[in-house]
Amino acid sequence: MAQLALHSSGAATGSSRDHFARYFGDRRRVFIPAIHVHDRNQAWRDADTVHHRGADGVFLVNHGIGYQKLLRIARIVAGRHPGWFVGVKCLDLRPQDVFCRLPPEVGGVWTDIPTGTSNRKEARAYQTAIKQARRDSNWNGLHFVTVNPFLQDESPIGPAIADFADVIVTADAAGQSQDNLLQQVRSILPGCPVATLTRRPEEDPPRIAPASCQHRNAEAKNCRSQ
Repeated sequence: MAQLALHSSGAATGSSRDHFARYFGDRRRVFIPAIHVHDRNQAWRDADTVHHRGADGVFLVNHGIGYQKLLRIARIVAGRHPGWFVGVKCLDLRPQDVFCRLPPEVGGVWTDIPTGTSNRKEARAYQTAIKQARRDSNWNGLHFVTVNPFLQDESPIGPAIADFADVIVTADAAGQSQDNLLQQVRSILPGCPVATLTRRPEEDPPRIAPASCQHRNAEAKNCRSQ
């Protein structure tokens, strides 16, 4: 099982704070485990477990099932725990294709930047596609984006990530401490909320160890869901 700890240096204000409060109230410390979903009953059981242990939400990641079934499961999990943050990561959809398929019960989506986004033309095209997909969607949740391995200063997509991500996700890297990872992200993407991803053995249940959190407000979306 994986876990996300969100880090930030201050509190959101105004509409950003209202959006954050939809799921997390006035808390500044948030912990969100990620569950790999193989079937409905396993997802329900694992989500119920982390909810009971005090997690502030959950991300559901599809393994061996399609995104349609994952989204149905996510809606049911959200219904079982009203007001709880439920996010998804759809491994069988391109990031730009996921937004208009998200039901309103899903509060977050987690995407990875394609590894082929290696030059400025591809980076601009990807940035435009993501922003257009969000504008054309009725969905109004939080977009988490994994930045590894796009942390290098010379990466054309690096500085542009903040233009379409609400929360930056960085995974553990060999030989790097969490503090070094946070410093690296903030040097390239100053002011962006950051979530550090830590993978834990399946037999080792996540320990609720929250970190301070902030997020930016997502744009209002205006298109019909698919």
